[in-house]
Amino acid sequence: MLAAGLVGLLAASGACGGRAPDAVFIGTGPTAGVYYPYGQALATIFGTNLPQTAFSAIETSASVDNLKLLHNGGVDLALTLADTLAEARAGTGSFAETGPIAVYSIATLYTNYTHLIVPAESGITQVTDLRGRRVATGAAGSGTEVLAMRILTAAGLDPDADLTRVALNLGPATTALRAGTIDALFWSGGIPTPGVQALAGEFDITLVPHGVLSEALQNRYGPQLYRTHDVLANAYRGVRQDVPVVGVPNILVASDRLPPAFVQRLTEILFGANETLSLLLPEARALAWPAHPNTTPAPFHPGALRYYEAQVWR
Repeated sequence: MLAAGLVGLLAASGACGGRAPDAVFIGTGPTAGVYYPYGQALATIFGTNLPQTAFSAIETSASVDNLKLLHNGGVDLALTLADTLAEARAGTGSFAETGPIAVYSIATLYTNYTHLIVPAESGITQVTDLRGRRVATGAAGSGTEVLAMRILTAAGLDPDADLTRVALNLGPATTALRAGTIDALFWSGGIPTPGVQALAGEFDITLVPHGVLSEALQNRYGPQLYRTHDVLANAYRGVRQDVPVVGVPNILVASDRLPPAFVQRLTEILFGANETLSLLLPEARALAWPAHPNTTPAPFHPGALRYYEAQVWR
């Protein structure tokens, strides 16, 4: 339905100039999250406008996995969290073995809200209450895992000693929470995340506030990466009041293997299709032109830079 809606609403535009790749793979995330449908929508938008190139959205474990795949040539475009992107550019943390990755920004898409989800009657009301609990901290190789570790540490917990960590993607984690085999789960995603909506529809949940930790995270990792955002009341069934949480920007990134003229055209298509995309994906309403060239942890791809210099920073 998403593909059909986009094809029906978008008109194909002119060629991008230069030889376009025959195929482009987009690294997304698990199917229960927002990255996957967003990546599918992007594949449809780009493919409709550039029919000479076959675009495919690939299910992955999300940010860390995406950037390693981009480094290895497995994908050409990817969605990633800003904090994971900063590590990839520096070759630190999850990227210590790969070293710095040649990845470039195209656009900031929307904000990820860090969900800390517990059963409604769990008695867990703050991050420190996770001491001694079984906690799903995201799939191995995910941005959720990176962020969960940082939040736990900022709250004064040792993620490896003070709780039992379980590496689970969102789908398996929601199943485990319902079954009582874990006590809490972390998830970093847009609002609403379909997998969380489904969980809340079947099971009484509470979102644990932790936005107060944003300042500590900013002090340690830099002011660009983290902000406090509210998950609004009624965003999910059972959420009866606004919940302050840590938010992180999501960024569409590209390999340096993609030609500048091609990426310039992708950037033009992305912003030209924003109204259509917003009808189908609530998160797409947040897409906006960057105010200046230094708004993301990675420099803009030369092709994206050409677009912004011609259309925005004149």
